[in-house]
Amino acid sequence: PFEWVLSKLQDAKPVAGTSQKAWKARCPAHADTNPSLSITLGDGGRALIHCHAGCAPESIVEALGLTMADLMPQRAEGRRLDTAPHGWAGTSGRTEPGGLHEDNGPRATGPGPRGPGAIYATSDEALAELERRMGPASRTWTYHDDSEDPVGLILRWDREGGKEIRPVSRTREGWVLGGMPTPRPLYRLVELLKRTDERVYVAEGEKAADAAGSLGLLATTSPHGAHSAAKADWRPLAGRDVAILPDNDDPGRRYADEVARILLGLQPPATVRIVALPEIQAGEDIYDWLERRDAVEPAALRERLETLVDATAVRSVPVRAYLPEEATQRNQEKITPCGVTTNEIPPCGVTTNEITPCGVTTNKIPPCGVSTNGSRATGHDSCPVLTCVADVEETAIRWLWPGRVPLGRITMLVGRPGEGKSFLTTDMAAHVTRGRCWPDGTACPEGSVLLISAEDDPADTIRPRLRAHGADLTRVHLLSTVRRTDADGRPYETMFTLADLEALESAMAARPDCRLVVIDPIGSFLGGDTDAHRDNDVRSILVPVTMLAERHDVAVLVVAHRRKSFGPSADDLALGSRAFTAVARAVWHLTRDPENKARRLLLTGKSNIAPEQAGLAFTIVAEPGGLPSIRWESGAVDMTADDAIRRENGDADDRGATAVEQAVAWLRDTLAEGALPSADVLARARAQGIRQRTLERAKEQLGVRSRRTGGQGNALWHYELPGLFVPMPEGATP
Repeated sequence: PFEWVLSKLQDAKPVAGTSQKAWKARCPAHADTNPSLSITLGDGGRALIHCHAGCAPESIVEALGLTMADLMPQRAEGRRLDTAPHGWAGTSGRTEPGGLHEDNGPRATGPGPRGPGAIYATSDEALAELERRMGPASRTWTYHDDSEDPVGLILRWDREGGKEIRPVSRTREGWVLGGMPTPRPLYRLVELLKRTDERVYVAEGEKAADAAGSLGLLATTSPHGAHSAAKADWRPLAGRDVAILPDNDDPGRRYADEVARILLGLQPPATVRIVALPEIQAGEDIYDWLERRDAVEPAALRERLETLVDATAVRSVPVRAYLPEEATQRNQEKITPCGVTTNEIPPCGVTTNEITPCGVTTNKIPPCGVSTNGSRATGHDSCPVLTCVADVEETAIRWLWPGRVPLGRITMLVGRPGEGKSFLTTDMAAHVTRGRCWPDGTACPEGSVLLISAEDDPADTIRPRLRAHGADLTRVHLLSTVRRTDADGRPYETMFTLADLEALESAMAARPDCRLVVIDPIGSFLGGDTDAHRDNDVRSILVPVTMLAERHDVAVLVVAHRRKSFGPSADDLALGSRAFTAVARAVWHLTRDPENKARRLLLTGKSNIAPEQAGLAFTIVAEPGGLPSIRWESGAVDMTADDAIRRENGDADDRGATAVEQAVAWLRDTLAEGALPSADVLARARAQGIRQRTLERAKEQLGVRSRRTGGQGNALWHYELPGLFVPMPEGATP
């Protein structure tokens, strides 16, 4: 029947990602310009049809020259089983009547009481039976699959003694009074799949999710209560920014912890925050929080909620749980007869302990919250995963540029705009593509290069520079966008960010000889929801990138701008959170020689895995009629990046800047673009190691003003620089 119906629809096209089990076409029962007819393969080959414009199934089959019986597979005894939930319309999931019937015979189903375990041909019949028993429902919520077809209903009755919840769901045989089969779809799945660039808010229950959605936020929940989170399919939230809004009670907090654990175990992991709503009583949720503020404009409430989310720390990413299955299998140690400690890491990353026959504890991580001692792990359980150091196999550090740029790690290059950072990365790419020795005479492994650049045009800048430096252009590849597919199967492109970890890994896998990835500058590729000044945000982005680099034996060179302020340590001048330099295993600084501005100095900063290397120098020159390129000097530069900073600041006596001077310079830079919420400024200052008292003194010196926005109950304080000129402290760099 399914193929027969498709043959009648000349314009039918498969829906992407459904293995051709779901198709779209123009409905023949009305003047359809935008395909609104869904055709889905049902059990036994039956055709499930549904017009999203509301046409009755009988009208559709009549327009096709068919009968309703033609949608059903023929049984040996001459009966057809009509289990298709066709005719869906609206959010209630109600359908036109249908049921088990003989060809040309009477219906075998119909109104009237039905026993437990009964199968209903339509959701209408199931709802009618449920409301016959329970009375009219107070609320009804509908769950859909990825083809936008209803698969389950949640009904709620509000009574004097409390609420009652009953589910109705679709199975292969028809509609039943009971929960949806696992894995269950998330609430508002269709919106989740269409609004992929938005933050997702997870609440406990459909009522709470609708409350968050009333503010225009993308909100969801899992079906069937706080104890069923693990039975839902959370994969649509992989790699996304998620804020969890728990109920203010123990079950609500356990639900939030369980959801967070599942989301952090996805591939790639979600960025997760658990947001505690202020001023809510025990047992209340986001619905109560909003209801108490019904006099406040929705836009103001949304802004306040988003500010709360932004101020909440990101949950740490379980890097080991993030490893793909094949990498996990490579790293697993097998249990030996004598009970050696083993580490096994399946998808969800919940640790449990087992005792081997000889009494040695082993560490296994079974699927999502399952404990091998027979009890189910709660959100507050945690067990250590131990590895004996004696069992660790030593490996030597591999280098792209010996002593300077390691393979399988992140290296950072810091410098002011215009110092020549992009020239340097272009020259490094040329060395790698040709396998030419580095300027200090050390060997360079030959391979491909992946350039992720936001500031230089490929046609007039990147390609000419690579050619001027002698690169093999066939081995340099640019990554700037990611192609996606919308819910209707139409492709579109979005700008690449480091949240697109799967795309980055696919690019590396497509070029097995890739040895260098350049991200220039890092701030352009963090994604709109990542705060470059928050340690947790930065680590949640960079740690998975480090794991990719290690798996593919690739050096990742991260380019960062330098702030205008000054201090005794060059590494502290990298723009953004200190997590950038903390995650990097080596940090290099590019600056101009104060005695010869045409001369650039490449100087060492942090060096965690190798002895400190001597600095190098180069100039950027162009032959007559030629393109500019780097010319390296043969000798070493006996200077570190910290030495250069002291020279730059005229501070050769190593006095260094005072804490207040550093705070003044930092605060001026931070507020240079305009006013910022005071809570945001305080959080950034803490991330930079600036004490609150020191920040207050800096505010006094700069004359920073505090300004309140918003009305009663929704006030938000901002810090801003004064309109008049503020003299900088002596010795500071503008």
